[in-house]
Formats: sequence, structure tokens, C-alpha cells
Amino acid sequence: MHSEKPFPQPFIHLYKMFSEFYMYDVNTDRIIKLPENVFNYLSGDNNHPISESTLRYVRMLKDDGLLKSKTIKEILHPATDLLASYYETKLRRITLQLTQQCNMRCGYCIYSGNYEQREHGQKKMELKTALTALEYLLRHSSEAESLQLGFYGGEPLLEYELIKKCVEYMEDNAANRVITYHMTTNLTILNEDILHFCIQKNFEILVSFDGPQYIHDKHRKFVNGVGSFETVIRNLNQIKKINANYYKKNVSINIVLDPTNGFVEIDRYFNKNAIFKDISIMYSVIQDDYSNNKLEYADKFRTEYKYAIFKHILYKLDWLRDYEGSKLLEFHLQTIVNSREGKELGTRTEIPDAMQHSGICPPGLSRMLISVDGNMYPCERVSELSENSIIGNVYSGIDIKKAQGLMNLEIKKPEDCKTCWACTCCTACLVVLDSIDKVDHPNNKVESICASIRASTDDIFKDYCFLEKHDYFSKSHIV
Repeated sequence: MHSEKPFPQPFIHLYKMFSEFYMYDVNTDRIIKLPENVFNYLSGDNNHPISESTLRYVRMLKDDGLLKSKTIKEILHPATDLLASYYETKLRRITLQLTQQCNMRCGYCIYSGNYEQREHGQKKMELKTALTALEYLLRHSSEAESLQLGFYGGEPLLEYELIKKCVEYMEDNAANRVITYHMTTNLTILNEDILHFCIQKNFEILVSFDGPQYIHDKHRKFVNGVGSFETVIRNLNQIKKINANYYKKNVSINIVLDPTNGFVEIDRYFNKNAIFKDISIMYSVIQDDYSNNKLEYADKFRTEYKYAIFKHILYKLDWLRDYEGSKLLEFHLQTIVNSREGKELGTRTEIPDAMQHSGICPPGLSRMLISVDGNMYPCERVSELSENSIIGNVYSGIDIKKAQGLMNLEIKKPEDCKTCWACTCCTACLVVLDSIDKVDHPNNKVESICASIRASTDDIFKDYCFLEKHDYFSKSHIV
């Protein structure tokens, strides 16, 4: 029997799922199922002597390339040196902020005045700015297989005439390119002319809609204070009536969940209403990045949400006969699948010396926002009031040095990021990094953000392992 560890401290994360024991090996990016005695040994349990069989198992793991102690040496995004060339030829999507105006005043909107991010204004994008942005996209996308052009606000349909001119420009100047048009809209301004145009141009439409009337109308109100529920439902039905196939393929719903409510009622509403049966639904929780108002999650929401996830997983495993599943939680399930897809195949042998935590993408390369003034931002979620977020302008181009700097930020002190087990699973993007300590409440503190990301990653790993254990995926990748 032995009492000491013969190996350096490995770069791993250990977790339990019911009565089973797992290890996430950071260097190889693999999840490994462990015997309990090995789990206890690796977790530093010194209450019992260490058996020879335990050490043999650990040596076997080491021989398989696991349990390395190597950590990140330098915070450096792998695309840093390539960024300039990427911007020259690989730009594939821009979103035009056509206006700061909106016909609604949603309580949680980033323009509502409750956030240090944006406020509703009177600015509109000039045609010259829009066409310059489109010219920039075409000039810097020669290696992009397809292009995407989005329209954003405010409410973009307030500038319907400008949308038509932008589409006309793309058709005249990029007739040989595959172009997808999309917009995020409150769908209250829709009329037959707009609808037929969207159908003709095959627009993808993301509709903001929050569920039952009293929940939707709590936040999503017109300027006069009247709720928008009935208008949105009427227009969704109108789209489906005029072209059911277009509705099914091109219309999707974005829900902003208010965690001061429960979850079950919202979930049941979208399951029971036929208008949502054949379209995709995504959701997020009200964000308080940049907000001076601390968001409190109701215990009811937490309990119902976690239980609903558990039930939906059981449903996907065909364990619940009298349960119809959850349309909302299909989105969560896909998040679980995407989080580990292709990562258990043993293609990485160790973590690189230089890397960036996985939450930061090359700024603006895949979803650049062009503001009404022509300023370039990494995406539509970052703060327009932060000078740090501006990476260029359509008239002067991208500031490469600044963009490179943005993609090499760490969420905490560099040493903390380098040794964090969740570094390759981290979801802290520029929105989070820019909002840290900007406003005075605990949700914007580094410790809270990092702890939340690690806890969420741990939950995803556990759900993934449960699905793997019960053969949800076609091929198991857990040893």
C-alpha cells in the first residue's frame, strides 16, 4: 500500500454524476469515466492508503496520454497573426443598425435607459453609409463561400425603404454570390407589402416574443404603454396563412426569459400553441451586463427550469411515455450536444503553449455590427457607448491592432485564466469582458462571472455524460 502521489498535479476537473465518477482532462479535452478509488486518489483523498491497483490504473491513464500537468503559458488567440489577412478576404456577415428608433419600449431592452450600453435615439443610417458598408463586405469577402446581411435596430422595419435599397444593391453588385438576408424584429409593423418582399427575398426573420400574454406584455410594450402580444400573434398567423412553407423554414422565435417568473407556464405555452409547432425557438435569460439593476432569480424559476431540463432529457431517452417534451429545451439540448461534438475523438494530445479561452472569436469576422454612424463593432451585443468596442469604421476600415488586442483579453489575471480548468470551454466573450466592474452590482464582478461559467460548464458535462451513458448518441466517446 502507498500513501503519496508519484505524479505532478494533473490539469484536470473531477465531478460526480449520481453514483458515477468522471474526469475532464484539460490537455486532451476528453471526458473519462473513473473507478471510485481512482477518483478519490486524484481528488486528493488521503483518508485511505493507496492500493497498488489504483496506481496501476493511474499509470494506465498516463500511458494513454492523460493526466498531464501542462497549463497555458501565454494568453494568445491562435488567429492573432492571421487576423489582418482574414479581414481582407474572409468577412462573411455584417448586420446594419438601420435606426436607433423603435415603436416599442421594452423593459429589458438594451436601449431602455436601464443599461450603460445604448439608449433610444433619433439617429438613422444614411443610404451612403449603408452602401459603403455593403461595398466593404463585398470587397473583403472573396474567400467567403456565402454572405449574410442582417438588419437591426431599434426596429429595422421602420426603415423598410432602406432595407429594399440595400437588397437591390446586393442583387446588382453580387448577383453571382449566395446571400442570406435576415432581420431581428418585434413584428408589429408587418404589412402585406413587407411580407411579400420578405418571402420573395427569402428573408430569415427572428421574432422577439416572450410567451403568454401577461408575461409578454409585462415587458414588450408600445410607446403608449399598451402590450404588443395581440399584434405579434396576429402577424405570425398572417405569415403562416399566406405561405406556410416559408413560415416553417424562415421564421423563428427568440424568447427573453424573465427569471422573476416561473418557467413551466412559458414552456407549456409554446408546447400547446399550434402556431409554434413547426418553427424553431431559442431563448436567453434577461441580461444584466452593463445594468445598474441587479437581477434576482426567483427560486421558482430555478427549480422549474432545472426540473424541466431533467424531464426533457428523460423524454429524449424515451423514458417518459406521457410527456410530450419541450420545444424550448430542444435549444438547451443542442447546446449540450454542440459543447462536446467532435471533442472526444482524441485529436488533441496536449494544450498549446499559447491560446485564448474559448469565449472570444475574431472580432467582427462572423457577425460584425455596423452602427448608424458607420462604426464597426464585433457584434450587436457589445456596448456602443464603449470606445473599447469600436474596431473601425466603414470609411476608414478596421483597426487591426485594436481588434487583435480585443481578441487577447483575459477575464481575470492572466495566471488565473492560464490555470482554469474551464479555459477551453469558457463562454466569456467581449460583452462580458467589457462589462466587468463597469456597474456596481455583484453580477458584474469577475469572481461571480467565472464561478458561473465553471458551474454551467460542469452542469453541461454532467448532462452530456448522462446522455452518453444511456446511448443517446450514435457512438459513445466516453472511455
